Amino acid sequence: HPKWGQLEGKYEIINNYTYFRNLLPQAKIVSSEEVKNRIEEELVVTPEQSENQINYLKLRWNQQLDLGKFSLANTVQYQKVTQNGAKDAFKPLNVPEWNVRSSLFFSSELFGKALYLQTGVTAQYFTKYYGDRYSAVIGEFASQNHTEIGDFPRIDFFINAKIQQTRVFLKFEHINDDRTGYNYYAAPFTPYRDSILRFGIVWNFFQ
Repeated sequence: HPKWGQLEGKYEIINNYTYFRNLLPQAKIVSSEEVKNRIEEELVVTPEQSENQINYLKLRWNQQLDLGKFSLANTVQYQKVTQNGAKDAFKPLNVPEWNVRSSLFFSSELFGKALYLQTGVTAQYFTKYYGDRYSAVIGEFASQNHTEIGDFPRIDFFINAKIQQTRVFLKFEHINDDRTGYNYYAAPFTPYRDSILRFGIVWNFFQ
């Protein structure tokens, strides 16, 4: 729809799902803190195949509203996974229920169209879920049901400019890192990077 945006949907039925599983330590542990430390230190992974059917629903809505030289671009994604209960109730496929991305930016040609400028902010957020844990040994992600990640916003500031055949960009990523309590992770026990400033230039020698 030209005004209300685009809605996409997908529904999958997955059988015999094959995955890597993060196993919990088997040794006797006396406290919850020891449990957490052992899980973090001992990454034991095994390949497995689910005997249960997995139903996966994904709905994604995209929209961009333009008002003069200002634009608001939104992407909202909803996901739902239904898995028949296994013997140990382990769920191999886990995704965030909500994933939201929104950008507010200004675009204009300035100085007699000699300069094209685009600048704004982008915010991203996803709800808590049991994110897959990365194993550097096998170079793959492993499913786990013990540690949740998510539920924090990430805000980036960006500037894109073009002068004739030269393009310049500047991006200040995760500018709100000090306001989230530094409790943010890209994967379980793998912290997401702090704020960082990126800068680059592209110069085409031929028009």
